[in-house]
Order: sequence, then C-alpha cells, then structure tokens
Amino acid sequence: MQHVFLAGYVSFDLPKNNDWPDRVVVRKVHADDFKISKERTSAHLMNFIRFYMPELLPDADKVMWLDADVIVTGDIHALLESLFNGKYGEAAIAAVQRSKKVLPATRIKPEQLSTMGLNRDPQEWAKTTVFNAGICVLNLQVWRREGYTAEVERVVLELRARGLGSYQGMNTPESSQTPLVLLFSGVKGRFQPLDSCWNMDGLGWKKRKRTEIETSCALHWSGPAKPWFKVMHPKSMGNGLWTPYDEAAQRAGLGTIRSTEKHTRNKKSCTTAHIALALDEKGMAGLPALLYSIYNNTAKPECVQTHVFLAGDIFFEPPKNSHWPDRVVVRKVHAEDFKISKERTTAHLTNFIRFYMPELLPDVDKVMWLDADVIVTGDIHALLESLFNGHYQKAALAAVPRKGKMLLSSTRLKIEQLSTMGLNRDPQEWAKTTVFNAGICVLNLQVWRREGYTAEVERVVLELRARGLGSYQGMNTPESSQTPLVLLFSGVKGRFQPLDSCWNMDGLGWKKRKRTEIETSCALHWSGPAKPWHAVMHKASMGKDMWTPYDEAAQLTGLSGGRLSK
Repeated sequence: MQHVFLAGYVSFDLPKNNDWPDRVVVRKVHADDFKISKERTSAHLMNFIRFYMPELLPDADKVMWLDADVIVTGDIHALLESLFNGKYGEAAIAAVQRSKKVLPATRIKPEQLSTMGLNRDPQEWAKTTVFNAGICVLNLQVWRREGYTAEVERVVLELRARGLGSYQGMNTPESSQTPLVLLFSGVKGRFQPLDSCWNMDGLGWKKRKRTEIETSCALHWSGPAKPWFKVMHPKSMGNGLWTPYDEAAQRAGLGTIRSTEKHTRNKKSCTTAHIALALDEKGMAGLPALLYSIYNNTAKPECVQTHVFLAGDIFFEPPKNSHWPDRVVVRKVHAEDFKISKERTTAHLTNFIRFYMPELLPDVDKVMWLDADVIVTGDIHALLESLFNGHYQKAALAAVPRKGKMLLSSTRLKIEQLSTMGLNRDPQEWAKTTVFNAGICVLNLQVWRREGYTAEVERVVLELRARGLGSYQGMNTPESSQTPLVLLFSGVKGRFQPLDSCWNMDGLGWKKRKRTEIETSCALHWSGPAKPWHAVMHKASMGKDMWTPYDEAAQLTGLSGGRLSK
C-alpha cells in the first residue's frame, strides 16, 4: 500500500483503469496541523511530515519513506519483510549509512549538542556518520512506544533556535536528516543499516559509476537537478533510467500532480523569495544564464521574484512566452538619483545600488543580491526561507565568510584610520575580523530600515573616498561595495549571519578550484577578471563548462542578453 501526502494547493487523482487498482491512497495535509511546520511553508511540511507517520498511519507497523526524486528498481516488499527482526527488532530507523562524519557535515560542535540534551562522549560524536534520510524505513511500533516523534520535534526546535537547522548542500529550508542522524546514527540498537544499493543518491549533481547505477535498488536524484528538468546539471546522470518509467506511467494514464484553481488565486500559498541584481552593458551577457539557473534549480519557481536594475543605455525585456511568466521585473536606474553614485559612472551605480534595496523594494523583508557573473545551482527559495530566524533574526546581512582572509591585510586599512572614520573597535577585534565576498549576499531589509543602515553605509563610503581608500587589492570595480559592508557587519555580534560556503564558490575567473568544490556548490561565482562569456578565458579560470549549458538553455527559451537602447 502506498500513501501519497499532498501539501499546498495541488491535486492528484489516480486514473480509473485496470493498471491502477486501489493500492495508492492520496491524502491532503496542511502545515498548521503539525507543530514544527506550523506557520511555515509547504516545503517545511513535506520535509518534516515523515516524523508524523506513527500518527498518520496508526495501523501500520513499519513504513518506507521515499523522496519524490527516487526511482525504485528493487523489491520493496521483500526489503520491508526483512527489516526490524532479530537483533534489530528495537531499531527505530533503517537507512544507508554514509562514511561522511556528522560533525563536519552539519558543522555542529559537541558542546552545542550537549546544550540540546544530546549527550555522548566527544569521541563517539567524532566517529558518528550520517545517512541520507530521503530513503529510509521507520519502525512505527518503536516510534510510538518510545515517543520518538516528540523527541524529534524537540531536536528540530533546538536546532532552529540556534540557527543550525540547515547543512551544506541541502535544497530544503531546514534539514529533516540532521535530527534523525543526531538521535539514531551511532546509537546501538536504534539504527539498522541498509545495503548501499538502496540509496544510489547524488545523481542530481555528481557522477556515479555506471555499474553502480545498473545494480542499484533505488536511484536518488538528490541535489539541485532533478531528472524531469529540461536542462540538467552537467555532472548529473541516470536520466536515461528515469525516462522509461515516466513514459510508461503516462501511457498507463498516470499524470502529474496539478495546481488547483485556488493555488493560482491565493497569494498566501507561498512566501515570495526576492532576488536583486544590477547590470550595465558589460554584465548583460551573463543575465540569461543567471536567470535560467535561478528558476531551474528551485522547487518553487512560481514563488521567486527577480528584480533587474539596468544602468546606462541598455534595454532588456523577458520574452512573452510560457517559459517566462511575470516573475522578472526590470527597472531603469540612474547614477544621479543616489548620493554616492552622483556624478559617477554606471559601474559605480551597479556596484552601490545594493545599499538602496530598502528604499527600492519598500514592501520586501529580505532580498538576495547576486552579481551578474553567477550561476545558481542551489534552491534560492529554500535558502531565503531559512535566514534571519532564531538568534539571527536581527542580523542585517548574510554572506559566506572567508576564513583566513583578514580585513586589515586585504583592504590595507589601518586601525587608526578606522577610528578617524568613527569605526571604533578594540584593535584585537579588528585584527581578528575576516572579510566576505559581497557579490552574493542576503540583506535583511527590515533591519536595514529600522537601523538606518543605508545612511550609515553612505557615510562610510564617503569617508573611505575622502581618504583615497575606496578600493582594495584585486578588485575589478572603481570603488569597493564590499569594504563598507565588511567594516560595518563582519565580526559584529548579531549583525552578521554566515552562509554555508557552498553558496559562494567564487574566484572562478582567476584561480583553480577543486572539481569537487565546484560540483557540490550552490552558487558558482566568476569573480575576477575573466567571465564565462568571454571568448578567451584566463588560463587559471575554470567552470565555464558549467555555465554554458545554462546559457544555451536560456537562449532556447527565448531569453537573450539585453541590447543598447536606441
């Protein structure tokens, strides 16, 4: 018996024919009916609802959970018959164990776990490995008897309160995997390992040996690209194994889930994620690929709004076709309209305009800024949902911190110069402050408005300009937008929320990166002199092969770069 839980304003009915007897039960669920998804999105609900199977399936003893990006090639009935017997009779969960350690994977420290009531010997935590919870089996009898649903709820709320609900490379607002791993992995008697064939994961972002795919029991397109996407991640694979199942299902009359009429009318069905970027003539060539990557790699493209600000004598309009509904807003801006770009170039304007988002987007609470030389491979909607919550709710900015790259040496600023600009900190604090790359960042616009940060950034820009300190080593813009942001927010408790390093794989325009870093990134960034649309690239640049498929796909949808205004 299969149980399909639908969230949000979607509908799905099985065809009335002999191919589909009464073995699939469809049930609607709502986020507000469950403690940890209340007042959150359908993405939270779909991620966390597996914890509520003991309640939702009161007559079932065990159940196999499958993410939607899975194809089963093995015998599920035989597998379930074999589980939770003998020495594993009291195990709560079965899954495929991974060699990846839980502490580096989640970036949680043993002392943080202790404060959450998760007490183990530090050496035990160091040895504990993760598992992928997209395919797992729950022993519902044990879950009910031990009250594990309530315990998982408690851990989720503890992680949420500390801003630890997500981990590297994930494509959901919060992790359902982390609480399960923390409670069950490495605990004797609580976990039953499955044969590795039962979760051939990562097919959405990395290469697998063909023999592994062909001998698997379950194929799993975890990662940013799904097998039904029109354009896949260059390293994804296995689509040829998914397509025959999809085509056979269509022939049997099994269609896809559809949006109900209410969904199209009710704007509360999802929270809009806002993206902003600014371009002049030099950056226009990167726009089609960037836009395509944003919408191709999110689970909720209908809930993403992109604001494109154009500077100078250029023109851009998304094509009027089904590929590009009204999700991209284009607006012309002029250097003279903003204090720190007045009487300056369009390059100054496109660099500094991010500081004016609180004014330009008055009804938006938070916005993600992207430079034009970026490709997004992660789920932006899920990321934005996860930010500025818990003890980061008063943070003004989120970005990827650069470990080891120190502010003073990078900008060549001296502490006494900072003091004369009204930027007073203990010298030891300045010495420890690191930088971040502001080409990909998220602004908490509610906090910016309340604290008047736009005016404060303007003041710092003018102070730097007056001293001839507006630029720093290696930058490709006339003045730095990064330096004032770093000076105001980096290293200041409560003002800055760190993003996972996968969200800014920068430097691709001038330095080598490990191929594994590129393949597991959430955002590729060609910061540096060479851009992926340049005919000739810097000899050390890389990753152009990951940009080109997005650009080509964008062109096929009718999306092309802008042109000079007449």
